[in-house]
Amino acid sequence: MRCLRKIFLVLLVVGLAGCTNSPTLLKVLYGQFDNVMARELLSYADFSAEQKAQIRSAVDATVRWHRREALPSYVSLLMEIEQRMLDTRPGIEDITWLENSALAAAKDFEAQSPMLKLLPLISALSDEQVTQVTEKIAEEFEEQREEIKKEADQDQATLATKNLTKFFKRVGLRLTSAQKDQAYKAFQARQLTDEQRMQAWRSWADHLLLLLEDRQTSEFSRQFSAHYAARFDLIERTFPAASAHDQETIRNLMLDLLQNLSNKQKSAMRSRFETLSGVMQDLAQN
Repeated sequence: MRCLRKIFLVLLVVGLAGCTNSPTLLKVLYGQFDNVMARELLSYADFSAEQKAQIRSAVDATVRWHRREALPSYVSLLMEIEQRMLDTRPGIEDITWLENSALAAAKDFEAQSPMLKLLPLISALSDEQVTQVTEKIAEEFEEQREEIKKEADQDQATLATKNLTKFFKRVGLRLTSAQKDQAYKAFQARQLTDEQRMQAWRSWADHLLLLLEDRQTSEFSRQFSAHYAARFDLIERTFPAASAHDQETIRNLMLDLLQNLSNKQKSAMRSRFETLSGVMQDLAQN
């Protein structure tokens, strides 16, 4: 489900940081985290008052865990990123560490996902509600397909470069024209397309809907949990060769960029990391 892929942000506050430089506003945005997540989940079907209460309770539990457990771990992660990527010259092993750390953080978040807390509710959905879920998912994929069509005439490497530039800006790094050109060339070499990724997710969603048809069986919770976790390496399993090629390409790009940052760029990133760490520490304690 697309909404859950949005929610699964590894460094949530880093994502929010792209919206503002104000620590106060960052805290306000984080304070809306539970409302955004609940609203997304509630949009999938017409739930009863009791079901709505269960969904909000599951979301609240996830957000409490994120505030108390995840945010402090993100502070530690930022500190180690600074040590590995800015204080010393990073090697390929550091880029691999960063990938693995991000994946581990994402898996920790997903282990606390409200979806898994709501398995009893999901198994008790009515046929009408399952139909509504099916229609909602189909609607989301159609929206995604339309987005891909709109971007079909645009240079995909240019779009990817713009997205990378925005991401780095969120963590205090402004890429130079030469660095953007370097990123553009790397993205040109990618083999996977957005259409292929969407096809893989469509197949995953179709299987999820098949599981929902058998939601009242004794194996449902186990099968749902396993399928939900399978999202993490979905693209790698579906397109192993192209995925490995693209990962290696981006890994090498990241290594080269981080190895050749100017002192000014490093200083700006350290300042941004300090701000983000302070915000997360405050949020974790309140």
